[in-house]
Amino acid sequence: MIQNLDFDRGKRDVHAGLFSAGEGLKEAVVLVVEDDEIVGELIAASIGREVFALQIASSLFQARRMIDCSRPDLIIIDRRLPDGDGADLCADLKRRELTRRIPALMLSAHNDLEDRIDYLKAGADDCLGKPFEPRELRARLDALWRRANRRALSATRSIQRDR
Repeated sequence: MIQNLDFDRGKRDVHAGLFSAGEGLKEAVVLVVEDDEIVGELIAASIGREVFALQIASSLFQARRMIDCSRPDLIIIDRRLPDGDGADLCADLKRRELTRRIPALMLSAHNDLEDRIDYLKAGADDCLGKPFEPRELRARLDALWRRANRRALSATRSIQRDR
């Protein structure tokens, strides 16, 4: 199942780059890779009104297709999916030039220390165990967004200095 939940925030300025300062998650397109419909609905209820658009893919195949068609600003990836391991998707994204800067949050019921280390080694920018508190999910996404904005701003300043 693929869903695109666009909450009609007006037109998104695609020329502003990957991130838009000042608007927070209201400018973000978030891809959720989650096969459990209930968890997907919980995430949608938790952040759907706080983002520009929310996309949901229920498999790695669907997620890869969606990422290739329209690059999201943030990705939430479940570990266990019907067609593979979400950590493999995360690692693939971090190896590719076009997707390596997209912040990724791994979501998993397997959340002991070794699992969290594996997620971070795969390239995840953060991880959150299931079950999770919706407020914590929002706070972690806000933090990922802020860090990504700082990196993008630093890169822009560096390019401008080099001119």
